[in-house]
Amino acid sequence: NKESGLPALPKGLERGADGRPLTPLYREAPPNESVRNLASMVIKTGIALRDRDALGGTGANKGSVGTIAGVIDPGHAWETRGLKVNSDGSIVQPGTENGGKADYQKKMKNFSIGDSAPLSEKMRAVRDLQLGTESGEPVRLFDEYIERFPEFIDEIYQSKQVHDEAISDLVDGVFRERLQVFDYDLNQTQIDQVFNFIDNLEKITSNSDWRSESGLVELYRPRITQDADGNFQRVAWAVAQEQDGTLVFSADLGANKEGANKDAMQRLKAFADGQAGQMPPYEVSGQRKINFRVAPADLGTVNAVVSDLAVYRAVRNRLEQ
Repeated sequence: NKESGLPALPKGLERGADGRPLTPLYREAPPNESVRNLASMVIKTGIALRDRDALGGTGANKGSVGTIAGVIDPGHAWETRGLKVNSDGSIVQPGTENGGKADYQKKMKNFSIGDSAPLSEKMRAVRDLQLGTESGEPVRLFDEYIERFPEFIDEIYQSKQVHDEAISDLVDGVFRERLQVFDYDLNQTQIDQVFNFIDNLEKITSNSDWRSESGLVELYRPRITQDADGNFQRVAWAVAQEQDGTLVFSADLGANKEGANKDAMQRLKAFADGQAGQMPPYEVSGQRKINFRVAPADLGTVNAVVSDLAVYRAVRNRLEQ
């Protein structure tokens, strides 16, 4: 549906008040059965390349060999400037920032396929972009193209400008603080666990849904929703490591700029109450700041309690009450 940007619903399907089907028709496959690295592909070949059509209107611009995703047609690279990206990897569609409607021709089409991937996968993709930039390889590649095709120097230089803006926005801006986790005194497994704990805390405390935007797909992991003006109703969490190695996960509900709301504290408490006393303790300061203090050795236990399945059940129960 080019007007709404959502899949057309089958005729005769029973719908709710929001126009979405009461029961999803499909279920997202678990990670061990689905195409791997979808979020990484979206970030590297879509968001970083500013290619609005990286996936195509029907998903036909990317392919897979077995469960490995592959790039087919990067035909609109570096055509989109000023794209707003959030630190969980979600994007604000161009033209919707102030409640407007997305123009189908300018829309970043089907990028939501990577939304339900774990934050650890998204952050590894951004880390690859950071390391690639530090290697100088992208600059050498553009210089090589200019040398080989001097008649297109203006076009190549313009593409390089958009590329540099996009990478700087991601590495030095949006993900700067979260990229610091790779420098903490942690192994790779623990780094992944840090990001996934943050991810699930955000899903618990934010406005989330267990269905896709169209309502057609039951998601493996919940997604954070947007309000009528296109703003993500998200409570952003941060992490810092103290000198003794302790990790402090925190959210400031009063200062949060990405849609914090009064229900966040209540949602976290409801989730904790449903974990039969296994939820790690947290501190509340002034009814607006929440802190979890976790030793690196306890990250595995914490992630087992605040698991994808537990968060899915909590979000679904909340919406079905």
